[in-house]
Amino acid sequence: MRELAKKIIINRMEKSIHQEDINIMLLPGSMEGKTVGVLIFDSKSNDPLFFIKVYREESPERMLKEKTILLKLKELNNKNKFISPLYIDDGMHNNSPYLAQSILPGDHDEFNFSKN
Repeated sequence: MRELAKKIIINRMEKSIHQEDINIMLLPGSMEGKTVGVLIFDSKSNDPLFFIKVYREESPERMLKEKTILLKLKELNNKNKFISPLYIDDGMHNNSPYLAQSILPGDHDEFNFSKN
């Protein structure tokens, strides 16, 4: 998962980063265990960078639907100036579709995690 996070940061955020520069927190799955959520943190500042959903199903249909929703929210955000998660990246990882999205601003200090 660190390799995927590093790839997203380099390709989409255009930042140079090493695997040691990020921490990850796996979150419980949803929809009968078909989705795994992963929070990606900067290991130096402990600030959350983004969120990745990995869909444990063969078809990317649900990922594509959620991507469409995020892109529509971006369009609405530009018009109405409300805050919502934004699309960052999508693709395949270990034969599973994934979707990366931004994290809403706010206090994230409640996340207690150990380095994975």
